[in-house]
Amino acid sequence: MRRQMVVLVAIALTLLLAVRATASDETEIVAMINKWNDDFNRRDESAMNAPCSSETVIVDVIPPHAWHEPNACSEWWKDFRAFNVKTGSTDGVQSIDRPRSVLVTGDRAYVVAPAKYVDIENGKSVTNPGILTFAVHKLGGVWHIAGWVWTDMSEPGPSSSQ
Repeated sequence: MRRQMVVLVAIALTLLLAVRATASDETEIVAMINKWNDDFNRRDESAMNAPCSSETVIVDVIPPHAWHEPNACSEWWKDFRAFNVKTGSTDGVQSIDRPRSVLVTGDRAYVVAPAKYVDIENGKSVTNPGILTFAVHKLGGVWHIAGWVWTDMSEPGPSSSQ
């Protein structure tokens, strides 16, 4: 009986430590994503690209819609800026709400968060609701973005070929 109690206590402590580690990981991951977003809003390309891994994959509403080269984040940034010039978009600010889901599995995690991008397009304020989904990977004790996807949640409208 005493041996069973020791085993149960050991299992309980292991589970408690695992939950604490996950809570710490979740906090670090959300902080990294929030910093990435702050850097985006400051238009600090270098800081925004810092958490990107060399294998980052990006899927977004702006053309060409997918980036998956070693410099995916930098290439996305160039295409994002060009798209803004083409569409007359200025003063864009992105906000990310509290994640709906943060699933940590060892050194990998999956994050889903409601988001909103508000900008001025040809003189008019436009709000673009969406969902940001991230895959992150812990390398050398630091969380990095392995991929992110913007899902546009705007009301359906006429098809366009921007």
